[in-house]
Amino acid sequence: KGVPEYTMLRNAPRIEFTQYAVPKLFRVLPPVGPMVGGVTVTITGNNLFPASYNFTQGSTFCRFGVIRPGGHNIEASLTPGTYVSPSEVSCVSPPSSKDVQALLGLTFNAQKFQTSPDVVFKYF
Repeated sequence: KGVPEYTMLRNAPRIEFTQYAVPKLFRVLPPVGPMVGGVTVTITGNNLFPASYNFTQGSTFCRFGVIRPGGHNIEASLTPGTYVSPSEVSCVSPPSSKDVQALLGLTFNAQKFQTSPDVVFKYF
């Protein structure tokens, strides 16, 4: 007693899923741009191939998170990301009201963002 019983369904539909390696972000080029925004930046890294698959149209985004001293994000702007290659995604920098650093994040499902402390965009 106390052990759950399970029933195997003979004609149950098969469920398949694909697991992808976690994207790793290495750098952003150019690493600086004006506060008015509009700069096309390229994020380089590994395992960026999920962006080439159209899971949900419009699910690839770059997040420009403004960093306060101490390393905490205080605001973030999202811009659509464009798949370039398995190691590159590009996006356009949004405007910023201050000359600050923005920690870049990348998502392929519009939910979970990958970041790296080395992938920072500096507004001037």
